[in-house]
Amino acid sequence: PRSYAAHYNLANAYRDMKNYDQAVEEYNTAAEINPMEYRTYFDLGIAYRDQSNYQKAINSLEKSLQIRKDNIEAHEELGMLYYRNIKNNQKASYHFERVLAINPNHRDADKIRSILNVIKGN
Repeated sequence: PRSYAAHYNLANAYRDMKNYDQAVEEYNTAAEINPMEYRTYFDLGIAYRDQSNYQKAINSLEKSLQIRKDNIEAHEELGMLYYRNIKNNQKASYHFERVLAINPNHRDADKIRSILNVIKGN
């Protein structure tokens, strides 16, 4: 069916089962049906991350941010990807600082501040 909800929910089920190829396919179908839903691109990025396909994860998370700039989860995920996997501290810092700017009391604020201190050599 051409139902956004059906494809999105099926993608989530596949991702929960760690069937990432099927999840990616369903997220992409959901995105075709509703290209302005930021959550689809965020979850697609997580599926790619879980496959260790970091560049595609980054592209999907960035697309999520194009739709919703204050998506704190996407900023945090991008910060972690750039810090842990891509080793681009400048981009990691940008996204971590965005998380703290949006919500200074974020649940991972202390961890993020610690990473920023390491990046900045403090």
